Amino acid sequence: MIVGVPTSDELHSTAVGWLNLAWEIAIRDLSNSQDIEEYQSTMEVEDQTKVEAPAAKIWSYELNNAISLLQQSLEIELKARIAEVSPFLLIAGDPQSWPKPDKHGQVDFSDFRTLDSVQLCRTCNVVSDRPLPPQFVTLYGNVRKARNKIAHLSAANVRASSGEIVRMILTAHGLLYGKGTWLEFRRRHLTIEAQPSEVYPDYEDSTNDTLNHEFSSLLSELQPSELREFFGFDSRKSGLTCFNCLDQRTQWCDVHWDFAQKQKDGAVKCVVCQHLYASAEYKELADEAARELAESKRLYGAETLADAASATRLRGRQDD
Repeated sequence: MIVGVPTSDELHSTAVGWLNLAWEIAIRDLSNSQDIEEYQSTMEVEDQTKVEAPAAKIWSYELNNAISLLQQSLEIELKARIAEVSPFLLIAGDPQSWPKPDKHGQVDFSDFRTLDSVQLCRTCNVVSDRPLPPQFVTLYGNVRKARNKIAHLSAANVRASSGEIVRMILTAHGLLYGKGTWLEFRRRHLTIEAQPSEVYPDYEDSTNDTLNHEFSSLLSELQPSELREFFGFDSRKSGLTCFNCLDQRTQWCDVHWDFAQKQKDGAVKCVVCQHLYASAEYKELADEAARELAESKRLYGAETLADAASATRLRGRQDD
């Protein structure tokens, strides 16, 4: 009897976790690189001297880990799709080579040799009712080859920037789960991970701030066509304040989030939190915010809506 048989949901959950971990490594490196570049530019302006930029960081052990995690995530997700039909389709090899049952007549599923990664795309297309797009098959092959170089040869043989890895993750996610849904995918994962704990009684959920910070980094990295493809964000339009994101900021965040955009019907939608404002509703909120800003500027010298919101929170704490 075979025991410990994985379910499709269990495999999918593992794939989602690894994909998010790969993303977190890449987006952190991208954000840090942008901060360094901004600091160097500031120093050059203030000192009126040329600050030599360091050699471009095109690879690191962390980024190689991100590539490996991406490949493993895609492999496990394909296995999850196959397991939807039957997890036993994942078992490979002639029955003569299968492990022998223990004294209780049981064999753990993990003791079997399973399909090689190179066989997964074809198997998935044969047994699953969700065939893989040809673009995904190509991407999967490229990621698998890069991972093999890291694992079997030398990490120095792989040259990948955080921007390239971010694009691979967004592309793979779009082909597997649907384009335009990455931030929703991230939000679900972060919400599960960020559960309050009795150890931290003053815990504040920073999920929305995290997503805004990540999108801010992507805004500086991706091309306009990529922003439109992956997020539905039109870089030709002005960014508008999202009052929902402003309300969800933690006490540690003082950034003015302005990733909402006007839609064709006049409504305003935030690309990060997906909050949709009717035209009249947004105008009312904007007018109210303008009055609050004017009052906070008079009392506290606030210069932005973010400053005004911070002043309002401070005022609330003082009243308490």
